[in-house]
Amino acid sequence: MSGALLGLWIALIAADRIDLLGDRGPFILTPFLALTPLVIAAELVRRRMQGRRLTLTRSAVAYAAVSSLLLGAVLASVFHAEDLPTSAARATLLVADVVSTFVVAVVCADRDDLSLVLARGAAASFVLFALFDVREALWFIGRGPESMRLGSVLLHFDALQNAGPLPRLAGPVGDGNRAGFVLVFYAASIAAGERRRWLRNVGLALASIFFLVTVSRSATMAAVATFGMASLAGRVRIAPAAVLAVIVAFSVGTVAMLVRPTLVSHAAYALESPLAERVSTNEGSAEGHLELIERGVETASESVPRAIAGVGFGNAYRVLQDIFPGNRYGNFHSLYVTMLAESGVFALILTLLLFAVPLSAGGAWRPLVAGAAAFNIFYQATAEPVFWFLLAFAWLAMPRRSVSAAREDAPPAAG
Repeated sequence: MSGALLGLWIALIAADRIDLLGDRGPFILTPFLALTPLVIAAELVRRRMQGRRLTLTRSAVAYAAVSSLLLGAVLASVFHAEDLPTSAARATLLVADVVSTFVVAVVCADRDDLSLVLARGAAASFVLFALFDVREALWFIGRGPESMRLGSVLLHFDALQNAGPLPRLAGPVGDGNRAGFVLVFYAASIAAGERRRWLRNVGLALASIFFLVTVSRSATMAAVATFGMASLAGRVRIAPAAVLAVIVAFSVGTVAMLVRPTLVSHAAYALESPLAERVSTNEGSAEGHLELIERGVETASESVPRAIAGVGFGNAYRVLQDIFPGNRYGNFHSLYVTMLAESGVFALILTLLLFAVPLSAGGAWRPLVAGAAAFNIFYQATAEPVFWFLLAFAWLAMPRRSVSAAREDAPPAAG
């Protein structure tokens, strides 16, 4: 039962288009918030029944220390915020995400079937992605409702981003970019944990389809970084058949263009389409991202107190009203710049440390950490539980050298 509950938690971890309170509460009660205490309790009961004591490794203590210092810097910045209530509320949500994902990672880290549970939970999420994508597409063309009630639960299908005339379908996730990042996490989990080859292939195919309809540049950067790091670590092998298929496709394309030169003009027209512009750095929103990053650096460097304490966590929108008038969610579109501008230089250093340690130490989660680091260059995933969960597990799963190996590597004693 604990495994099924953990798998359900994984499947619903990013489903913030689901409000269990039906829009009648003071906040949106997502499945993640509701299920986390149950998952923790179930895992503690499992440990007790199996006689497995709960212990904290050095890496777990180190992650707790670094993340606590980061949360301390964020909470300190709240007292410098112009909009203190908004800053306090967003900082509280951050604390909840960081602490809850860390506790879940600690209590389930001893599971022998952990990789399989993650894979099956990821696969189960695709049912929701399919249902929500269809409903979102219907709403976008005016053929479906913006929301639907199932008892006290409210499901949202509106507020979609778009790529020109096409909707960016995000499944149960409230944002297309975060949906793409979550799908990268799901695909990696299935690739690593699903033992049945046919089920693994089907899962990866579905993840690819749902990923493509998010039309997210940031998620694409995450996917490329994850695959690249996995390849460098020897975890991904490119089959000769795949290489041959690429060569054949390239050859056929070349011959086709030589036979029918008009294909070149059609391709040029396609590159000017709104969908193709999503992957171009010359597209308007890409240039806007660079302007926002520059604006964030300027904001952080206005004075020494501003560089140390920032403008207050979650208060970037206050200094971006000229760009996002009336929008309470305007931000600098980069985790690193946002941490610097909102919470100060120490918050930025601690954020970089959260990435740098597991990237340098290695481990099975290193590719996903690389993907997360790339994703956050032009996005900020501070409100995404998947982001904090994979960071926590990356620290917990870092390889530990044996005492004998450490002694062999130590320099000889003087004299």
